[in-house]
Amino acid sequence: MSYATGSNLASRYDARLLGDLCQDAGDRISDLPVLVSNPNVLQALEDASGMINSAALVGHRYTVKNLTDMTGEGAAFLQRIACDLAFAFLRQRRGYDIDQYPTVKESFRFLDRLRLGERVFDIEANEAAGNPTTYQIPSYVILQQPLVTNNNRFWPNKRFLNGSW
Repeated sequence: MSYATGSNLASRYDARLLGDLCQDAGDRISDLPVLVSNPNVLQALEDASGMINSAALVGHRYTVKNLTDMTGEGAAFLQRIACDLAFAFLRQRRGYDIDQYPTVKESFRFLDRLRLGERVFDIEANEAAGNPTTYQIPSYVILQQPLVTNNNRFWPNKRFLNGSW
């Protein structure tokens, strides 16, 4: 399942540029309904969604259901990332670089930060997912454990015989 549609992609990028990137016969796809349902566009959006999943599902912070259920600004941002990545895939399909598109580079950086937990999506249950947490074990729990430090007779006394062991 793709997080964005061909219409989302066409609303974020120039349809003429997308029409040039999608057509292999040398002419531009100028009809918008044909462009948004083009197999190359749909495949690029699927690839982008897969890349988003590979970053978001690390550490079990999110599920696919979390991402598909997002609404409002969070869903729009997810669509933006999917469209940026799809556009990058369409350009790379043609052998073009993406250096002149800073939003595309930023989307790739966001995915890396998402994977590391430095950024999170706007999902209420996961707002603190990127924050480190520490736990302190109470001393009574430590004393109840059969730890090496609690066994004072663990190491036998050293015995010397003629200066050797």
